[in-house]
Amino acid sequence: PRAGASAGASAGLPFSARPPAALAESATSSAPGPERAPVPAGPACVWPAPPDATVERWASSFPTYLQAVSAPDDEFCVSAAAEQAAAASRAERGDALWRTVRQQAELQAQAEPLLSTSMYSSVLAHKTLPAALAFVLANRLADTTLLAPHLQRLIERELSAPHVEHAMRTDLKALLERDPACRDLVSGLVYYKGFHAIQAHRVAHELWLRGEKEMALMLQSRVSEVLGIDTHPGACFGRGILIDHGTGCVIGETAVLGNNVSIMQGVTLGGTGKAGGDRHPKIGSGVLIGPMATVLGNITVERGAAIAAGSLILKTVPEFTMWAGVPAKQVGTLSRGTLPSVEMEVDVLGMAGSAAEQASFCDAWAEAVAAADREIAQGAEGDTASDRVGAAGAAAVSAVATSTADAIGPGSVVDVTAGHYDGSRGEVIMMLRSGKQARVRLAKYGSTVESSIDIADLQIASEAA
Repeated sequence: PRAGASAGASAGLPFSARPPAALAESATSSAPGPERAPVPAGPACVWPAPPDATVERWASSFPTYLQAVSAPDDEFCVSAAAEQAAAASRAERGDALWRTVRQQAELQAQAEPLLSTSMYSSVLAHKTLPAALAFVLANRLADTTLLAPHLQRLIERELSAPHVEHAMRTDLKALLERDPACRDLVSGLVYYKGFHAIQAHRVAHELWLRGEKEMALMLQSRVSEVLGIDTHPGACFGRGILIDHGTGCVIGETAVLGNNVSIMQGVTLGGTGKAGGDRHPKIGSGVLIGPMATVLGNITVERGAAIAAGSLILKTVPEFTMWAGVPAKQVGTLSRGTLPSVEMEVDVLGMAGSAAEQASFCDAWAEAVAAADREIAQGAEGDTASDRVGAAGAAAVSAVATSTADAIGPGSVVDVTAGHYDGSRGEVIMMLRSGKQARVRLAKYGSTVESSIDIADLQIASEAA
């Protein structure tokens, strides 16, 4: 070090700025010890060249995951000519997406100084989008025995394949376009675990196809443990996939996702038992699957379909239809003008009521679940003596129910005569499209609650309070 300092002083330059020739001269000017042969100047590096110009000693001091340059041939140093060629290639491609990510990272680092180190190491220290994402994924999935530097090299190699990189970029754009909580591209790249799980799956899938199954299963295990999303590396994903939130999602080995599929948290694409072979669902392009939905078996959910939250799908779903319930049934048809997975909402046609009364995603689901509950309750009734109360009595009850239904409407003050809220009084907010239920605001538990109540359990309130 003393010899190096004197050489630096004589050159009038700090240690980090001295040219390789000065470094080589300082390395051979030490007085004691055996005489060493002059070391030729090496190629320019991102970091200052080491005093002895040996790649091995330098690399042992600074792991590769700390470097800003990712050489495809795994060399630590990259020649100036190679750097210029890579820069020219990037400029020719006009990588607007990567430039935007870097600009957003710089803005975040300036706005929040505590994030500056994170933004630099995750984004700004890298030359390509695959390199940045590989750094993020490697450090998120690494553990004490699976080191981040090794994972980073593996992940970057797979993400840099043209078809994988194209799919990854499409996924990132889909995240920004469909998830209103995602503020910008750099946030999606660095923070969103659904996006991370998809990209880790793409890497594992490439390994699986090449026969590197143990490494692929290792990645699946780490993603499941760290991110809470379990996707078998054998599953095939298209482009523009969104897994929003993602916690609890399970996707089986022979499942297939088409392009532009959106999946919410808790979704299962599974088999029906111990059967082997092709046993998992095939999801068409543009499909939207709501939270906690389950699709089982080697069935097809065709293009542009939507599955409501909490539904159980056991048979093929035709294209541009909406299904809800347990087990699910078709509750409407969808407009072919847009894809539900891209719009993240559905335009349900063919429901009860006029064409102007088109239900929203949540309305259709709530109505379907209520209808399914009523069918189950009716199917459970037996032929008991209480059921045979006489035709006259049944007709009278039916007449009363019909007149009550005609009289009740939005704004009506009603009394509840049966069920959980029996004896309560409330105001009708709206009539549900089924025509058999009303949404009622009730005074209960010292506050107000809202509930959907059968018309048969309501009557117009008397004037007495």
